[in-house]
Amino acid sequence: MGKKIGAVVLAAGEAKRMGQPKQFLPLNGAPMFIHSIITATRSGLSPIILVVGRNEDKYRDILKGYQTVRMIKNPSYVDGMGTSLKLGIEAVGEAVDGVMVFLADQPFVPTSVIKKMVVTFTESNEQYSIIRPIYSGTDGHPILFSSGLFSEFSELSGDIGGKRIIKKYQNYVKKEYFESNTWGFDLDTPDDYEKALGWLTKQKKVEKQCQKIIGLD
Repeated sequence: MGKKIGAVVLAAGEAKRMGQPKQFLPLNGAPMFIHSIITATRSGLSPIILVVGRNEDKYRDILKGYQTVRMIKNPSYVDGMGTSLKLGIEAVGEAVDGVMVFLADQPFVPTSVIKKMVVTFTESNEQYSIIRPIYSGTDGHPILFSSGLFSEFSELSGDIGGKRIIKKYQNYVKKEYFESNTWGFDLDTPDDYEKALGWLTKQKKVEKQCQKIIGLD
């Protein structure tokens, strides 16, 4: 029997280094944060919780086409990621076997990563409580946490996030290795955003060339 996995997408950051609400920057025809929502949806994760800080109405308008997503506002978002993560886990509830924690500024994670992590979690027969992707040697997101750890999140505060929980249960962490460093790329600064746009432009050129070769263009 398969495991039921939910998703928490953290989008309440202040984006100080970007100089503007980066979650809404257009990327491949959609706001940046939506890419995590799409990946979670296509991977069959449910429920999907989006945790936001400012611009609640703007998020709500964009989410009209995503009826399976529940948005919650973190009134304490300025205190750090830990407060958002705590609220997100609480919102998921207890009717799941685990939850995948996404960052809204990592839009390039493919569904293949999610599915691989879910399979590993399911087949481990509770041997592992945390599944984490490693992109070209660098720790990444999303991170899958077993529901058995949900009570640990109630103690989070400030900007601690899940690092303390991962360290505490390091003997129960399973790392999944992937070669692409693009998949785990964080868009934190204007330079990061320009780099992401460059990758997408290059990708579209390659796709167009392939279409010409096989006669679809």
